Amino acid sequence: MVVDPRRTVSAEDADLFLSIAPGTDTVLFSGLLVYLTETLALDYAYIDAYTAGFEVALLRAREIAPDVEATARATGLAPAKVARFFALFRVTERTVTCFSQGVNQSAQGYR
Repeated sequence: MVVDPRRTVSAEDADLFLSIAPGTDTVLFSGLLVYLTETLALDYAYIDAYTAGFEVALLRAREIAPDVEATARATGLAPAKVARFFALFRVTERTVTCFSQGVNQSAQGYR
């Protein structure tokens, strides 16, 4: 899956491409956290053992993106695409999220 405001070469090979509105990645992942919580798809033993502030983070996520529809509205995506992203993330045993930030997002990265 590729999440990016721009359709890049990476999106061509993706099973799902989400062209979110710029600056809304936090909304998308807040919605995902709410969805995973509501579908009982979190490893609470891991959360209890290795995290701090989870309840506060979840409360904030619910304020930002309480459901699929709110997430879709804020990100500019179709609700069906958001629902598919959430469902695929939930059923995939191992996932990695990567953020390719740096020169390409720097105001002074290229002259």
